[in-house]
Amino acid sequence: MPLLPNLIFKSEEHLFMWNEMLKIKSREHVRNLIVQEIPVNSVVVGSYNPRIIFDPKHIEDLAASISKDGQWDPIIVKPIDNGKYCLISGECRLRAVKKLGWDKIKAIILNIGEEEAHLLAIKTNLMRRDLNPIEEAIGIKRLIKMGWNKERIAKQLNKSQTWVNIRLKLIEKAGKNLQSAIIKGLIPLTYGVELADLPKPLQGIALEKVLKESLNLNEVRMLVKLLKEAKTKRDMTLILKTPKNKLIKRFASFHPSCRRSEKKVYVTVSCKCGMKYLIDTTNHRVVSVENRGELDIS
Repeated sequence: MPLLPNLIFKSEEHLFMWNEMLKIKSREHVRNLIVQEIPVNSVVVGSYNPRIIFDPKHIEDLAASISKDGQWDPIIVKPIDNGKYCLISGECRLRAVKKLGWDKIKAIILNIGEEEAHLLAIKTNLMRRDLNPIEEAIGIKRLIKMGWNKERIAKQLNKSQTWVNIRLKLIEKAGKNLQSAIIKGLIPLTYGVELADLPKPLQGIALEKVLKESLNLNEVRMLVKLLKEAKTKRDMTLILKTPKNKLIKRFASFHPSCRRSEKKVYVTVSCKCGMKYLIDTTNHRVVSVENRGELDIS
């Protein structure tokens, strides 16, 4: 194994990144596997990074940290034409170094293909645990466009197929307003998954109600179900105008099985044929039948 100069495993994420690159190295696609300094202006930001949100405050803090302690983590790049390098992972570090006005940046150069570059980009970003579900979905979608199936993606990312399916549902069915709310953290992922079941024109209106009235998950599910079952625009308007505290009552009126149990009244009827019937007078049905003697009504 080659030496890794000036490198300390500062975190679990850092160790994970090297572990993933060593897997690539076993397929002989790594050039030396050492940290090198390359010109900042030679790094081109490509399409590998699934991240679309960059917090300016985080970049400032990162720049201050790098200025004080140095660059702990190298960026990951792959060579392209004319002495340039395409960025695979580390865009926040690249932005921080540019902010400092440095000419050089520490990097690892990987001579790998498109599929491996996309996979490594999403893996390293997932390990940082600050990608939002939409950004995760973008990375998954790119792998699917390259011919990967969901089972293979789940296996490579150490995730379940349900995890993959949920994110694909958001990228394919959620409208821009709904995706934006998830990216900004205005609603949890579970709310977004439920609202994505609505037609896109309805998602924004329903989202507005969810945010305005602070609906919980069960209330969001009821709202979505009612809107999907509405037959006219008037019905939809009435549902959207229904206050939060009356939403459950309205849902129960359309779904009898969800109504609260009512006190039931039973009577028994016996006849000469030897049959005795226990009747539920609330729901007008026979509950049980037994063999008896004389006719009797009680």
